[in-house]
Amino acid sequence: TDPRKLETFFAEGHVRGDGDSLAQIGSIKMFIDGSLGARTALLRGPYADDPNAVGIKTLPDDLFDEIVRVTDAHNCTVVTHCIGDGAVENCLTSYSRVIGDGPNKNRHGIIHCQITDADQLARIRDLDVCAMVQPIFIHYDKNIVYDRVGEELAKTSYAFKTLADMGVHVSYGTDSPVEDMNPYNNLYCAVTRMSLTGEGEPYLPEQGVDIY
Repeated sequence: TDPRKLETFFAEGHVRGDGDSLAQIGSIKMFIDGSLGARTALLRGPYADDPNAVGIKTLPDDLFDEIVRVTDAHNCTVVTHCIGDGAVENCLTSYSRVIGDGPNKNRHGIIHCQITDADQLARIRDLDVCAMVQPIFIHYDKNIVYDRVGEELAKTSYAFKTLADMGVHVSYGTDSPVEDMNPYNNLYCAVTRMSLTGEGEPYLPEQGVDIY
């Protein structure tokens, strides 16, 4: 949260790739919002099931912009926790100020990238921002997403297949240690769009991928 300390960190030689064969510096991880379940994911409008809640914004825009600028200037990657569409919007705007019309040479990315609309998906593609997603969250969130954000926004969220089909660089992660380290649970949710228990209907089955 302090760009000056970040400058010092880089000046001391802690750059991308610094380390050894077991551990290397890869990226600077940031958080913009919270979680959908706790209604702390930042939305652009109120929650459908709580008109008094819009989530939380953990950093002011100017501070986040400066952290992105400093990190990019040192050829390092920023990866940002964004669950709500408000967080995704703020992150993309910040990245665009740094990337401009050029390539995303440092592979800045969005982690989770859950609540989105169609315009945001296109913007992710156009900025060449990496999408680092965790399909395992479908296990729980498929039971709450319509209540939390409403039907229209729910139908364009967790759109992991659409992102890949659009040419976005999409990677899957387990979100360990918050979730189980077992990657097969993640793959199950990515393919079936179901909860691990197999109960209920699949969430946007057209967003399911094949195992290949």
